[in-house]
Amino acid sequence: MALKDRYESAAAEYHWGALARDGLIGLAALLLLWKLWPFYSVPTSSRGVVTQFGKIVGIEQEGLAVLPPWQNLTLFSIRAEEANIENASGSTSDTQPVNVSLTVRYSISPVEAEQKQKVAIAEAEANAVTATADGNAYANLKIATAQAEALKVQNNALAQNKDVLELRRIEVEQTKAERWNGQLPQNIYAGAPIPFFNAGK
Repeated sequence: MALKDRYESAAAEYHWGALARDGLIGLAALLLLWKLWPFYSVPTSSRGVVTQFGKIVGIEQEGLAVLPPWQNLTLFSIRAEEANIENASGSTSDTQPVNVSLTVRYSISPVEAEQKQKVAIAEAEANAVTATADGNAYANLKIATAQAEALKVQNNALAQNKDVLELRRIEVEQTKAERWNGQLPQNIYAGAPIPFFNAGK
């Protein structure tokens, strides 16, 4: 449908309903885009404090910042600022009235907030490492305890029945015999058992 056909009838009358509907859709799209716009700019000599549901979750440096819609960015200047106070009344240490003019120079230190964030991250990582080490140490202790209990049970069994040890020795010798291929050793060393020799007739 052509744009002219959408808004005009054959009698060249405008369809106000179609115009109003399209205008509201366009306005709603603009409002949604403005609310969900993820791109922010942090100017020079400023820092952007990122909050999520009122909690500070990060600090953005100067430049482009991309944030999801559920986070907000508040800008703070870190430039040196001046506050002038004219004719401030006060008193001296001996209660004499005085009028003074003051100029106070101040600036927000970005060292501090960023350092706190780094300290919090480092503490979280240290806690994670400590928890992992504790878990590993506990697991190793349990394994060692189980192995010690198994050895204790075996020792008790051997102490109560000496024949078990002889049975194990026989089982080992039987395994060796089953694996033997029937060949005698070629070299005889001092102290080694003397094998059978096939003495000729």
